[in-house]
Amino acid sequence: MITPNLKYSQYHYYTHLKHIVPSGCRWLDVGCGHQIFESWMLPEEQELSSRAQILIGIDLNWDGLSKHRTIKQRVLGNIQRLPFASDSFDVITANMVIEHVSAPDDVLLEAYRLLRPGGVFLFHTPNVRCFAMAIASRLSQRVKNLLISVLENRSTEDVFPTFYLMNREQAIREKAGKAGFELQDLKVVSSSAVTGMLGPFVIVELLYLRILELDRFRGLRSNMIVTLQKPDQAPIREIRRGHQTRSAMQVQL
Repeated sequence: MITPNLKYSQYHYYTHLKHIVPSGCRWLDVGCGHQIFESWMLPEEQELSSRAQILIGIDLNWDGLSKHRTIKQRVLGNIQRLPFASDSFDVITANMVIEHVSAPDDVLLEAYRLLRPGGVFLFHTPNVRCFAMAIASRLSQRVKNLLISVLENRSTEDVFPTFYLMNREQAIREKAGKAGFELQDLKVVSSSAVTGMLGPFVIVELLYLRILELDRFRGLRSNMIVTLQKPDQAPIREIRRGHQTRSAMQVQL
């Protein structure tokens, strides 16, 4: 095989997630859509979701939210203004969501507010420095929809506008620190080849992915898996600021 160590990025995300989801935790999945992982990863999804004492999903798309196959407690809402009380969750996750957010600073502040001291925010997102993402970020939404339909066999219902405002390592470090988080881990990983249906072109892609296995080229890999932690002793000023900016409608868990 050309790239024997290559794994789909969703498996990388799952591997990280299973190490931070303890039994009996309170877990919020933001931008949850209709599933936590890809459709063929249902056993992994069921195993992890069964660990949580409380598992809530929130999304702005009701069609997808209403069809979620695992999460029973679902909320229709904006992830930039989350309707939950402060210090409500142990774990917050976002799988391929951050790239679609127009105000990632707000999402970080909300995640910080909702997490208990020591809680973790884990997100999986494309790396805009990747060759394919650098091109995609310059294409029209119509062209991107067409390419995704051909290469990934995804319907247009699962394709949303992208902003890529927190899809560089430097931006993540700066914005996370500004929100009060400690950066625990930032993995840059490659994913599976997407040109399999294009015949010999897949060989070129696999050779390129093999080159990216070299550490000097890690910054050009396709996906990032980021683990942020709220400090055990969270600054009181940050919590107060969160209370002052929330709407009156909050869910106390």
